[in-house]
Amino acid sequence: MGTENTVTINTSNIVSISKIIYGDWITGFSFSYAEPNPPYPCCAFCVYLILQLLVSSMSLRRFLVASSLILSPVAAISLQSAAFAQTATDTIQIGGSVSASVSITSTTTQYASDLPLSTGGVENNLKIADLVVTTNFGAATITATSTNNGTLLNNDNPDDSLQYELDIVGDGGQANNFNNLSNFSRQAEGDLDLYIKFTNPSTPRKGIYTDTITLTVSDE
Repeated sequence: MGTENTVTINTSNIVSISKIIYGDWITGFSFSYAEPNPPYPCCAFCVYLILQLLVSSMSLRRFLVASSLILSPVAAISLQSAAFAQTATDTIQIGGSVSASVSITSTTTQYASDLPLSTGGVENNLKIADLVVTTNFGAATITATSTNNGTLLNNDNPDDSLQYELDIVGDGGQANNFNNLSNFSRQAEGDLDLYIKFTNPSTPRKGIYTDTITLTVSDE
């Protein structure tokens, strides 16, 4: 706790002014009139106002000095913490994969099991199946093989055989690009038509002619 001290300042014969000090702080002023010539009321008020403003100014100045002394270490600590802040980074790679998906289904037509072989010398261009190729990557590669290597084999007389070629076109398309099975490859997807082309011998030989075609689809 501080102690209250009073310092008297004589200002001519107008007023006796006392400065009230609490510790190191000026807390106010008091004054008294010097008899028998008291000052005019307005003069006394002016002196009082000036002294109060002086106290306010001095108190504010001391408050600002004290505040700066308190806040300066805090600001220094904050700046020091920012200057010595440490950071680190790392990267995380993410991803995944989707495997290729492909399928083929076929629905044969009546010609597949009943090819017109009896009429000699006739060239045949016939649709033998509807195909559906489904993928998750676009057009698939379609290749073909057969049990008899692209030959309609006469089961009664194996020496009698009939070569044929294949073509695959879009649904309802015109087949005009036939290939034998050893060179057969198409890029396609969706609804397709499978065609066969062969020419009957001039004198077809008696027998049952058969072959089994295998179509393979891939993403290659």
